[in-house]
Amino acid sequence: MTKDIAVYGGSFNVAGSHHRHIAMELSDVKPEFTQHGAPRFDFTLAVPCGPRPDKVSVNDTLPIFRAITCDLTFAGVPRTVPDLFDLEQSSFTTTIGLDERYKRAHPDGNVWHVIGADMVQHGAVGKAAIQQWEGGERLWRDLRWAVVTREGYPLAPGDLPPGAKIVAHGTDGASSTIRHLRYAGKPFAHLVTPQVAAFIERYDLYRGGQPVSTALLQAQTPKVILVIDELNPKAVAIAERFRAFEVADPADANMILVIGGDGMIHKAVQAHWRLRLPFVGINAGRRGYLLNDPEQMTPERLYGPLHAHLHTLLYGEVTDVTGASTQHYAFNDMCMKAQSLGGAAHIQVSVNGDVKYDRLVGDACLVCTPGGSTAYARHMGVSPVRPDARSVFLTGLAIEEPEPFRPANLPFGATIDMAALDTDKRPVGVCMDNSRVLNARTLRVRTSNIGAVELAFLPERDMMAKFDERQFAGGRTR
Repeated sequence: MTKDIAVYGGSFNVAGSHHRHIAMELSDVKPEFTQHGAPRFDFTLAVPCGPRPDKVSVNDTLPIFRAITCDLTFAGVPRTVPDLFDLEQSSFTTTIGLDERYKRAHPDGNVWHVIGADMVQHGAVGKAAIQQWEGGERLWRDLRWAVVTREGYPLAPGDLPPGAKIVAHGTDGASSTIRHLRYAGKPFAHLVTPQVAAFIERYDLYRGGQPVSTALLQAQTPKVILVIDELNPKAVAIAERFRAFEVADPADANMILVIGGDGMIHKAVQAHWRLRLPFVGINAGRRGYLLNDPEQMTPERLYGPLHAHLHTLLYGEVTDVTGASTQHYAFNDMCMKAQSLGGAAHIQVSVNGDVKYDRLVGDACLVCTPGGSTAYARHMGVSPVRPDARSVFLTGLAIEEPEPFRPANLPFGATIDMAALDTDKRPVGVCMDNSRVLNARTLRVRTSNIGAVELAFLPERDMMAKFDERQFAGGRTR
């Protein structure tokens, strides 16, 4: 059966309740939707654009915040998924580019582009906004358009393109209004979802200053998704104290409670980071650097206040020896390492396109975040740094060449390329926290433009305090 796919593109800066309303109509949630004779969309892709030369307000907001608020806005809307590829790649894909992308992905589907009535008004006389775009006449004639009516933009007979239908009815709202109200210190929460309002307040967004990386988290009623290390009896026992807060539907949750060790946090992040909920960890393992003390974290403490730290993830593109490419995210680190026992990896390493090592010979080459600087990378010579540091680190394990080898401190946004040499003789794999790809050929890694997680801690021993404890470990004798 042919699928109808709605492509809902926009800046979504900020994604507001008016955007969610349109997505709800496109997903056929409201009974009156089908009464208008509209096509039933099998699913909707909400696509926030990357940098735009013609809309500087888009470029004023860090893409990671647009990604988070977009995910929060459309959460729970049936058959609606934000596609954040433009934000991740810092690219701007035109309408025709989106059409080609999704037709390739869904060759048997009908791709409909969601657009406001203001963009087709006056089409009958050749003066619609779409018709003025580059290649506008072709777009007008050849593409399918899902038109959303807007108050103040009446459509005359003949205004619709040949392949267009009115499919939804919009509500008043504009992202610019939300930003202006927030900047002026006026109420804005009625124009966004409660989750978006809380996130904007928490990280002091759209106020003209630098967003904070540590914020105060207060939950009126904790509603948790429980992630437990079921093989750890201590974790299972601790979890019983928090069962009363567990929700059956993840859409109702306001935090993710992880009980286990640091490795369990990594697994939980891999599985749930796109939910954009704070992760609260309780240590049932050994070190528990990313978790709270089980004696201190009682059920009552979930109500807050907690200190939330926002951490940017690493984004990696891995190509294997067959040419297949996959994308991955990691909290701590990404590492290219020798796959065979007793054989060293031979790796060419570049930073921002500049070859730094023609041939690095050793067991592994690793890139880590500030959070990862206290873990595996610390044993490779990286000096641990504060969790809010704007750096990534390049280091290696058992490096034979070059001699001497020292870890490198690189800025956020740096792109590190690793290319395995002599893969037939010296196979390598790529590890990302708790996952791996075997028989790899290349790894490109950088800080993500969309991937971030909040880790929440008790105020008296948050992540900064834990870092200080490790930094000055052994300094006190009594």
